[in-house]
Amino acid sequence: MIGSEFASVWKSYGVDVTIIEGAPSLVPNEDPDIIKQLEKTFKARGISFSTGTFFKDVEETADGVKVTLEDGTTFEADLCLVAVGRGPVTDGLGLEDQGITLDRGFVMTDDRLHTGVGNIYAVGDIVPGLQLAHRGYQHGIFVAEEIANNSPMTVLDINIPKVTYCEPEIMSIGYTQPMAEETYGKDQIEVTKYNLVSNGSRPSSGPAESSR
Repeated sequence: MIGSEFASVWKSYGVDVTIIEGAPSLVPNEDPDIIKQLEKTFKARGISFSTGTFFKDVEETADGVKVTLEDGTTFEADLCLVAVGRGPVTDGLGLEDQGITLDRGFVMTDDRLHTGVGNIYAVGDIVPGLQLAHRGYQHGIFVAEEIANNSPMTVLDINIPKVTYCEPEIMSIGYTQPMAEETYGKDQIEVTKYNLVSNGSRPSSGPAESSR
């Protein structure tokens, strides 16, 4: 996601961009229809991308950088921007000394954000899941209500809205079609698509919206 955002903004500045994505597609956590439209539009914008193969090596050259993939494919460029997301910064806080379980720096909790230790809860980016400000905000409200014994509804990542800030912009919430089919069964899923290309407020190159 972050790689697609940076690629989109640099292309808008006139830079030739190539995305190297180890996953099978760009924005792999989005719906297949959205992925297809994004990749189609990126190609039309002149954004190149390679998917399904991870980095093996990056080396500086006299003219810039040379990237080698695990399959032996190489790319040369002026600059290499690595966009691999973010990680929690919890070292040195004494969490493990309190008996709190960590996994790669993330604080492990139950579905009610309790760490299993005393009255200690964890919220936001240090809890595994979506790293979004409004998720952390909702976690904070939830824990306050939980401490007050108001029995709040748990905050599920599936209900958190997500945005990828590129052109075309991606907005999504809920299940993707494959997730819905896996959870409820393919014969229980109905797909509806509504194309907004005729909407005068949208760019002519914008994607069709879909809902599930």
